[in-house]
Amino acid sequence: MIWKDVNQRKPKSTISWMVADGPVDAIWVEDLNTVMDDNKILTLANNERIPMSENVKLVFENESLRNASPATVSRAGIVYVSLTDLGWERLIRYEKRERELKNLRKGNDYVETYYTKYFKDKNIFQYLFDNRIEGTVPTNEYCKLKSFIDMFNRMLKAFKVENLDAEHAKLVEQIFLYCLCWGICGTFTAEDRKTISRD
Repeated sequence: MIWKDVNQRKPKSTISWMVADGPVDAIWVEDLNTVMDDNKILTLANNERIPMSENVKLVFENESLRNASPATVSRAGIVYVSLTDLGWERLIRYEKRERELKNLRKGNDYVETYYTKYFKDKNIFQYLFDNRIEGTVPTNEYCKLKSFIDMFNRMLKAFKVENLDAEHAKLVEQIFLYCLCWGICGTFTAEDRKTISRD
């Protein structure tokens, strides 16, 4: 049993992380609730009791909280943020603030121009919705945009484009478009990519 092995592992100075992903199961979550109270003891259906060691940490990455009780949500410290409340525009505003904090104010105008051009004026997400292009792996807008931003920032760093001035504006846009294709459209089929390329 994984729980027993992890909690009896030595030396005790080694931190063991257990990740609970996927949906919350209505059966095992009640057993887990006994761990997350003050006693920190897992009580199984057969009355076996296994204490949780100080070197064991639990992380929750839940697909759904449909079967979770209020006790589970409060004890695990699970925070749910709706994608409709979050929105991809907030992520762009956060990215802009991060660039400003890194003293890249001079080049912000160029990058903001590309964000405006492709995400607001052409509205790539609305285009994908109108054409019912979802890709082989369904991914929400926020995750697609986060993949794009991470790739874009790493590419700028790899090309050593630190001063986003007029001299580098064309190179920055080329990097922007490359990351847009792979970050936003990376999971699309070959036919869907042809459709986007034509338009």
